[in-house]
Amino acid sequence: TVFGVVKEGNTVNGVIALADSGYHVYPCTVAIDATGDADLAAASGAAFALGREGDGFPQPYSYTPTVVRDGVLWSRNFDAGWVDPTDTLDFSRAHFEGRRRLWEEGPFTEEMHHCCLASIIGLRESRFIKGDVRLTFSDFLEGARYPDTVCESTAHYDNHAIDYAEESDWAYRHVVLFGLWRQMATGELPYRCLYPAGVDGVLVGCRAISIDHDLHQLVRMQRDLQKIGEICGVAAAKAARDGVPPAGVDVAELCEELTERGVVPPPAAEPAMAVEIDALLDALGTERNGLAMWRLSQRAAAVDWDAFFTSEVVRDRAFAGAVAAAAGGISSESVRSVLSNAFRERIAEPALGIKSPPPYVVAALALAEIRAPEALPALCELLQAPDLQAAVAVLVLKAIGRLGDKAGVVALKAFLVDGLDGASTVSLWGVKEFRLTSFRFAVELRAVRSLLELGCADEVPRLEAYVDDGHLLIRRYARRLVAMAQ
Repeated sequence: TVFGVVKEGNTVNGVIALADSGYHVYPCTVAIDATGDADLAAASGAAFALGREGDGFPQPYSYTPTVVRDGVLWSRNFDAGWVDPTDTLDFSRAHFEGRRRLWEEGPFTEEMHHCCLASIIGLRESRFIKGDVRLTFSDFLEGARYPDTVCESTAHYDNHAIDYAEESDWAYRHVVLFGLWRQMATGELPYRCLYPAGVDGVLVGCRAISIDHDLHQLVRMQRDLQKIGEICGVAAAKAARDGVPPAGVDVAELCEELTERGVVPPPAAEPAMAVEIDALLDALGTERNGLAMWRLSQRAAAVDWDAFFTSEVVRDRAFAGAVAAAAGGISSESVRSVLSNAFRERIAEPALGIKSPPPYVVAALALAEIRAPEALPALCELLQAPDLQAAVAVLVLKAIGRLGDKAGVVALKAFLVDGLDGASTVSLWGVKEFRLTSFRFAVELRAVRSLLELGCADEVPRLEAYVDDGHLLIRRYARRLVAMAQ
């Protein structure tokens, strides 16, 4: 456990940690932060980020006890809620919350019972340092290359979030509009993302490297952290041996040493789906549908959409094209017509991808992207649905707020009166479907925020129920909204 550091100027030359005899100062030439939460880097004064753009929440944490089922011992993993892992009180609360969820699953029997509580909780995300270069998911998809690449990372966008309304605009489009949650991506990790900017003597050998919240969902897997840890160990030894700070290490020589150890620099990264427009249009409706939509949204102005919709007879391909066009800012009558028809006909399948809502919901959200006249009536209609799910509710509530049309105020206030109770629970990953988690806080806070964005402060008193909530992340977000209203 790191309690602090000793610095000379901007250089860390000692770490204060716990020893058998109490607190102890461990002198060092280079300190490797393997805490997972960037505790050492933060103590050294490094700048860092925590949580996502919308509400400051990291993605959910999991609880992992052991369970006996019919005489067999299993390790069970399920999402239990949200926590700020850098706060000791909130961290303790998260432990109790995980244990409470286990208790609710009783009664237990000899054939099925938990025999060990989780000694630690499964934290997927904490601080991210800010280094000389900060990587994003777009860097991976665009095949960004670096002169100091030391390894690569490959995975999909493994984000356990429920409400993509509060994720970044990139994540919202990537998952909701393009259905790319399962899309694999590979990218280069440069040496410069392994140490904080403005602080010497520290390397980060854990998930807290200089990446953003979106890319972290990919670069957090065990195989990546094993490589990163080894790279930091070799780099620290080399820095000490050569008498230079970590930032001064000769990366070419470092890569030679790493290669001898089996950490081979990857081949140069390549951009994903970098093909001509005709090939992108041909890929709609195929296994590369989402990537094609993403690329077409970037090049939407260069596509003859009227010609495409006139000649396209496959409904799903036309719909995917219309969503891509809207995401790219194309608001032509043909685009609006395809989206409006999908909404009117309540096309519910196939979904564009995992965690993407039914196509008719995507259609309404895409209409909102281009501020089409049809958008607000469609979104308001969704809010009135008796089977509205919480994850969809927050998407719709945010879209209404971003439209900027004050006519949406009436629908938002009506939802808070008549629709909030019906869209207030979610099923977290790994939890039995009938054991729902309250999500009322997220839906209600988003509704109030959208009203504030439309210039209406009538519902601000609802924030009072959350400003002293027992969950740090909830009360922090509520207080932010109170400040926004002032």
